[in-house]
Amino acid sequence: IKRVQDKFVAAAVRCKKAGYDGVELHGAHGYLIAQFFSKYYNHRTDAYGGSAAGRARFAAEAVAAVRRAAPGMPIDYKLAVRQEAPHYGNAGVLLEELPVFVPLLERAGATSFHVTLADHADLSDPIPAADHPYFGGEGCFLRYCDLVRSCTELPICGVGGLTSPDFVEGQLASGRIDCAAMSRQLIADPAWPE
Repeated sequence: IKRVQDKFVAAAVRCKKAGYDGVELHGAHGYLIAQFFSKYYNHRTDAYGGSAAGRARFAAEAVAAVRRAAPGMPIDYKLAVRQEAPHYGNAGVLLEELPVFVPLLERAGATSFHVTLADHADLSDPIPAADHPYFGGEGCFLRYCDLVRSCTELPICGVGGLTSPDFVEGQLASGRIDCAAMSRQLIADPAWPE
């Protein structure tokens, strides 16, 4: 575990030396950090499993180690939220566990949260289609930003179905989100910024 955490640190140090403005620890989807978070994947019986705090330990230690190695560098944490009713995604933090996970990551040194849905149950549907029965609307994941916002005052980046410039501008102006992640939209419509 320490060896893997040290790889996050080494990457952050390289980013700082290269002149990057910040780093993001990707704790979303089916990737390693999210697997520690999720009861679905994490069946450990040591200090890195069991309770919500135990399952958050790997990520909190990684964030703290990056903070020590790259003081002053912003650390964005990509946080996958997992929901039931309807069930969607397996790797991530259950809604009711956010009040445990978010403060632990904040105390460890995270400076912002990039909030997404843990939607990679089988890695076949990273972004729901526009006609998805539950996640098809504009800003379909922003409700999870609202839940994370109730646990922290740090900046929050929203993602998911952000396609209308007026809608995105309204979300930013209202303070619901502080940043909008829109890579797929900009690939689909490179003229969007105009």
